[in-house]
Amino acid sequence: MDERRILQLAQGYYYGFNIVRHIGEWKGYQVYSPGEKGETPMIGLPVFVLVKGEEMRLSTHEEAFAAMRYLYPDEEDEEEEE
Repeated sequence: MDERRILQLAQGYYYGFNIVRHIGEWKGYQVYSPGEKGETPMIGLPVFVLVKGEEMRLSTHEEAFAAMRYLYPDEEDEEEEE
């Protein structure tokens, strides 16, 4: 998927986004994190762009938190799995 198209979708949510970064795969989706280059990180609820094939959409807040838990597990979560 063309990152320019992904950025356009993210800018429809918040115009200040000017970069997207691929952060991994979750439930068959390629996950992109929009942000602002060289600026203070956005505060508030997280949002990701989810891409599967030609489908591209913004995550729900629930999906964003689930993807974050999967892509960035807490050390405590890792210890529980062992």
